[in-house]
Amino acid sequence: RFPGVSAANVIGTPHPEWGEEVVAFVVARPDITAEMLDRFCLDNIARFKRPRTYRFVPALPTSSYGKILKSELRRLLAGLEAEGRIRGEVVVVPVANPIGLDQVVAERPVDES
Repeated sequence: RFPGVSAANVIGTPHPEWGEEVVAFVVARPDITAEMLDRFCLDNIARFKRPRTYRFVPALPTSSYGKILKSELRRLLAGLEAEGRIRGEVVVVPVANPIGLDQVVAERPVDES
């Protein structure tokens, strides 16, 4: 576990060359950066398993049983892609969760340089 991260979940998104690319949704303190998480992942898991994009959210959508709803994460990701969001910029969008509350999602992508 990374200090300052209370929850995280990953999903795959289609990638033209690799088949799928890993996207992480992370609930973390505001001072945690994508670069910090990427360094941690590079040091602890195989390179091909590490997320290429980190999306910071205030909470992960869960069912009434506490299971993380990956379908909601996929829907969120599809909505951002449909809006033509560009990797590398910070994205802040309103999102409706399963119980109707508004959330804010901020994307803090990894610096690929």
